[in-house]
Amino acid sequence: MDDITLEVEDGKWRIKELYDRTNGNCVISFSGGKDSTVVAELYLQAKKEGMVGYIPIVFADTQVEYDAINEFIEWFSKNKQEVIKLKPSKPFGQVLREYGKPAMSKVKSEFLSTHQRTLENGKDPMKVKRTSELISGFRTTKDYKVTSEPTRQRLANKHFHFLHPDHETKIANKCCYFMKKQPFEKYYIQNDIDGYITGMRSAEGGIRSEMYKSCTATKVVKGKTLIHKMPLFDWSDEQVNQYIEQNDIQISKAYTEYGLERTGCIGCPFAKDIYTNLKVLHDYEPKKYKAVKKWLGDVYRDLEIKLPFDPEYMETYWEHLPILEKRRYEMLKKYRPKIAEKYSNNQQKLKI
Repeated sequence: MDDITLEVEDGKWRIKELYDRTNGNCVISFSGGKDSTVVAELYLQAKKEGMVGYIPIVFADTQVEYDAINEFIEWFSKNKQEVIKLKPSKPFGQVLREYGKPAMSKVKSEFLSTHQRTLENGKDPMKVKRTSELISGFRTTKDYKVTSEPTRQRLANKHFHFLHPDHETKIANKCCYFMKKQPFEKYYIQNDIDGYITGMRSAEGGIRSEMYKSCTATKVVKGKTLIHKMPLFDWSDEQVNQYIEQNDIQISKAYTEYGLERTGCIGCPFAKDIYTNLKVLHDYEPKKYKAVKKWLGDVYRDLEIKLPFDPEYMETYWEHLPILEKRRYEMLKKYRPKIAEKYSNNQQKLKI
């Protein structure tokens, strides 16, 4: 087992650096997940050693967390340091009704939302930069010419049914904004906060690893520049687990009992392993499972996520599958005709 003493000391000094730079006017953004728990423990250790003074620990209480996370937040607040809870700007159900539902990723949800509005306004999706890039998979010039430069916004062939004008589900990426981002930003402004600390790590990959190149970044909130410090920025999964083990750190039973590797909003379609998350909900928190199925069951179905442990869901899944296949073929035939040929065999089986 590697010695992580240097990483631990570096993590504490990164917290101290922000504390000193902001004259203590900073907060810890706490999710109750494994990484943010390690950050909070590093802070408490640094505080005990006299490196920093009191730093508020703040949690966005989205109301769509695992019960296991909520229980851990309560335990931490009673046994470690009081956790300040922020309420969402709007309830989750209201956000879905007013704006739409998440699917695939934040970026693709945003682009699909633009596509749906484009169709509603009677415009050609290939004459709108966002939707053109979503469909073609390549950068588009100001005069809507498709270049040879690939874009990460490219919609996968298997998801082309989302482009169909008859697609029933409204798509959007607004839930994170109203449930987490806006409450935190409101808190920062109201309390004149100058910096915040998160458990974000580059090893998490995805768009975050591209956005952040070091453990320090900045963010502008209503004209004010805040410093964002990430003490675990260059830590590996193994180092996080090693710190927890060596220091006997208590973490949520979402990890220790449920077996989850990552937590977050329950049933989020952005999750890398949505099947496992839903299976865990079904097995350990059945009431929460029923809730997310009611909210997002149509999205899971449209993403063709099979849930064999739920016969009721699977019945609607198989009923709707031929419709998805037909719509996918029609959209591919329109925008990617060469690829559509690969899906033509499925059309011979359809009886719609």
